[in-house]
Amino acid sequence: MSKVKFFQLLVLLVVLTFILIKFGPGLSDWEDWKKVYQPAALAMVHGKSPYSIEVFFAPPWSVIPLIPFAILPEKVGEVLYFLFGFGITAFILYKLGATPISMLIFLSSAPVIGYLTWGNIDWMPLLSLILPAPIALIFATTKPQIGIGFAIYTCLTTLKTKGLKEVIKILIPITLLTLLSFWVYGFWFLGYSVLLEKTAQTVRVDNISLWPEGLFIGFWLLYKSLQKENPRIGMAASPFISPYVSPFTWAAVLVALIQQPLELLIVSIGLWMPVLIKVVDQFLSIILQKK
Repeated sequence: MSKVKFFQLLVLLVVLTFILIKFGPGLSDWEDWKKVYQPAALAMVHGKSPYSIEVFFAPPWSVIPLIPFAILPEKVGEVLYFLFGFGITAFILYKLGATPISMLIFLSSAPVIGYLTWGNIDWMPLLSLILPAPIALIFATTKPQIGIGFAIYTCLTTLKTKGLKEVIKILIPITLLTLLSFWVYGFWFLGYSVLLEKTAQTVRVDNISLWPEGLFIGFWLLYKSLQKENPRIGMAASPFISPYVSPFTWAAVLVALIQQPLELLIVSIGLWMPVLIKVVDQFLSIILQKK
């Protein structure tokens, strides 16, 4: 990286950090962190099951990196976790070769601002893109709606280039971890069916999945990822093959475009549209109520 680009990146990160520290924590009520992840992490710390928290459905290993932030005083933990999520996301983009403009577009996109200001864990599956395969699969499964496409890509690519033995080898850590989690917490993955039932009763607010109509898009993206040997395209397939997708999940699609600034900008603008429509709708509702 040239000195000019490094300086641009440094200035960008300083400005974004200032903006997000000043305004980020006030953009939401930290609902995901306060109601889901912090209570689940504290439950684990106290020797209880994270699934004693009714709305926690993620794999238990997703809680472990959150423990240092969860045990801190509430406000301190929130701010530090916010900064950590922002910092690790920027680091992932840097390792993926993002230019300063691409990094700016990605970090200011609706899904990324959403998961940062709600205290979510979407950075975990994104981290799998820069990790070696055995560890990457562990992080990819923290949020299957973001990481499942990457996991499929990794297994198929490994099978093609190194054979079945290597696939078995890279699957051993995640398999052992999963079996251990079943022994400790039972078949926790059955909670996903509860999540789908709950979101099915809402008006596509919590779950905006394109399932099953989006499957053909997901399979096509998986094919293109294998054809181009690009794991980021594999990750982009995830929202289209998952029966559960939140508004934050679309960060998986954005990361596939991280080296194509114009396309990244177009998709990012498109992802802001539902947010703007919702804001306008609420504004009009307030006006009509006053009349």
